[in-house]
Amino acid sequence: MFITRFFKTRFIKNKNLGWFAMELVIVFLGVYLAFLFNGYQERQHERSMQLQYYDSLILEFQVLYAHLDQENGKLQKHLAVVAEIEEGGQPDLLPSDLYYLYRGSVLEAAFDGTNFASLSKYIISNIIGGTPLLETLEETVTQLNQFTVTVLVPAQITATDFYDEQGLKAAFSWYPRLIGEIHTTNRNLSRAVGERAIPTLEEDRDKLAAQFRWPF
Repeated sequence: MFITRFFKTRFIKNKNLGWFAMELVIVFLGVYLAFLFNGYQERQHERSMQLQYYDSLILEFQVLYAHLDQENGKLQKHLAVVAEIEEGGQPDLLPSDLYYLYRGSVLEAAFDGTNFASLSKYIISNIIGGTPLLETLEETVTQLNQFTVTVLVPAQITATDFYDEQGLKAAFSWYPRLIGEIHTTNRNLSRAVGERAIPTLEEDRDKLAAQFRWPF
C-alpha cells in the first residue's frame, strides 16, 4: 500500500513537473517569437521608408535626365550657329531659350539622417561628383541668359553688326564659349545620370526590396 501510494504520488509530481516545463517552453517560445516579429516589423518599416526614398530619388533623376535631353535638343540649333562661325560664316546669333529646371529637393535629402545611410557608397560618390556639374550647368545657363538680355537682344534691336573683318566681335565672344560649355556639361551630366546614377539606384532598390521576407 505504502509503496503503491509512493509511486503514484511520484508519478503525479513528475507529470505535473513535465507540464510545468512544457508551459515554460511555450511561454518562452511565444515571447521569443513576439520579439522576432516586432524586430521584423521595425526592419520592414525602415526598408519601406528607404524604398520610398529610393523611388523618389529615381523619379527625380528621371525628371532631370528628361530635362537634360530636352535642353540638348534646344542646344542643337545654337551649336549649328557656333559651327558656322568656326567655319568662317557670319550667322545671326540666337537668343537663349535655355533654362535650368532642376532644384533637387529629394537629392538634398540624400544627406539627411536615414536617407544618407540607405545609399550605397557608389551612389554617394556619384552624387558628390555630380554636384559640381549641376552647379556649373546652372551658372553657365544663367550667364547665357543674362548676356542674352543685356547684350544680344539690345544689339538686335539696334541692328548692331555681330561681326567685323576678323570675325565675331569680342563683345559677343561669350556666345560660342558658353554654348560649348553648356553642351559639354549637359552631355557629361546626362551620361552620369542616365548611364550610372539611375541604373545603380534601381539595382540597389531592387536588392532592398528583395529583403522583404520573413526571417525564417
